[in-house]
Amino acid sequence: MDRSCHKITGRNRWNMHAKFKVSMSQKGSAVFIVLFILFEAALIGLSLNADQRSAIMGMVIAVMFFLLCFAAELTSLLFKVQVIDSIISVRTRIGRCYNIHISEITEIVCETSFDKEHDQIGEITIKTANRKLEIDQTMNGFQEMAGYILEKLVSGEINEAAVSAHCKTRLSKY
Repeated sequence: MDRSCHKITGRNRWNMHAKFKVSMSQKGSAVFIVLFILFEAALIGLSLNADQRSAIMGMVIAVMFFLLCFAAELTSLLFKVQVIDSIISVRTRIGRCYNIHISEITEIVCETSFDKEHDQIGEITIKTANRKLEIDQTMNGFQEMAGYILEKLVSGEINEAAVSAHCKTRLSKY
């Protein structure tokens, strides 16, 4: 297991005073969980009132649906980015952890995508030699990350060549 997920300079990094954090928005989680419980209860109720073969099939479908929904919700809960000075600590959606020092950043890409719920969504991709971190405007802490990148560009801690002029403009608008 990667020890960098748990320790930075001998202290628990998730409890240290952080400059800021980026995490998945939990806006729809409560509604999703309520609807999920109702749907699961309906599936189980229907399978209890069916013949044995259909009941087994209904239970299998209910269990598979439960596992699929649980995994989908867990991925949004696991993802976390925490910035402490010049270290960007990442816990991925599958729970893997790694650290990026800002001097390792080779490229920062700013893009815009579209969806029905949010119209335009800004996206920032931070690349190193062997890592890629993607965050979007729907995440909590997105604006802080854009400001942090601009601050580190101005101070010279992030290589100027890593960010295009278009990306700098986008970052200042976020």
